[in-house]
Amino acid sequence: MQIDQNKIKKINIESKYLNIASIVIFLVIVVVGYLISDSLAKQVNNKKYQADSKKIELEARLNNIEKFKNLRENVPDFPDKVEILDNIKNNQQSTEQLISQLDKIADIAGVKLSSISPDTANPISLQATLIISGNYASIKKFINGIENNQLILNISDIAISGQESNLSVTLTVKAGF
Repeated sequence: MQIDQNKIKKINIESKYLNIASIVIFLVIVVVGYLISDSLAKQVNNKKYQADSKKIELEARLNNIEKFKNLRENVPDFPDKVEILDNIKNNQQSTEQLISQLDKIADIAGVKLSSISPDTANPISLQATLIISGNYASIKKFINGIENNQLILNISDIAISGQESNLSVTLTVKAGF
């Protein structure tokens, strides 16, 4: 049996191409593997960064809890003091709202509001002493405005002096929220 020389060359050429194809396939597998592993590594690093961030946040919260525990131990009436401060803050906002409403009522009624003195001696109560001037009709309109206002306002003291065309009124207004 004799082997034909053309067949031998053909087999050698095919084997040569097989080696190149094997190398190309191997390189493709390596590159794809690298890309996949790189992508997974980035995902792992991202998850690690998120976990580290959460850990830092939890440590900060634990630190704050410890500070509040120490504060509670060192200042036993802390919640009461916070409530008082909160009431004062709300009262300041309410005082501003009261003054704004009284000023608006005075403008609508056409009276001159010469003085508004909020009661600062008692920060929990909400009252102010007013001095207004105007004619009888405008003073009456101002008092009606107080009675019909969206805030619940009560006039506790009132003093009127002057003539019907030029009255001066001093009154104390209390807000009853």
